[in-house]
Amino acid sequence: MQFQSSPHDAFTHPVTAQEAKGHGLKAYPQYRIIGDGLVYYPSTVAETPEHADDRDVRYRLIDIFAPDGLWAQRANADLFASLGTFAGDTSGDCGVGTWSCSTNSANAPWGWDDRDDLPGRGELATDPAKLSAEYFTIPGALSRTYTDNPYSVAAAELAEAARTAPPNVD
Repeated sequence: MQFQSSPHDAFTHPVTAQEAKGHGLKAYPQYRIIGDGLVYYPSTVAETPEHADDRDVRYRLIDIFAPDGLWAQRANADLFASLGTFAGDTSGDCGVGTWSCSTNSANAPWGWDDRDDLPGRGELATDPAKLSAEYFTIPGALSRTYTDNPYSVAAAELAEAARTAPPNVD
């Protein structure tokens, strides 16, 4: 992964490129934005892109676990269609030229599931070490004991709800 200076601070940051009209997240410069595209820079303020080819947009990360944050909203039926699955539509041209999309197909970390491999639904959040063990070759032993995992308090509840949740289609 390459690092690049930011025009907004004195630091270098990892640089990635998000695939247009898809979900691919690639390391830059192995993948470059061709045509319209947005370039985001980490910041303490957030901006809205001015147009489809805005190459200088600042973003601010928001803590999922902040009071009234996304985790606190997990039972909000206006936001979630089911456990960890955002309510939403197919957004018009969703899937044009790529995979097709279905209604309510985006997921929060506790609803993520590849469906065709391990880890299971929600384990990205509740057991990230399992994800690492399944996806990567890790030299030596991998500890599955967490010193801090905010999802662990609800892990059993999430695991049970995930077992009974309808199939995740995305």
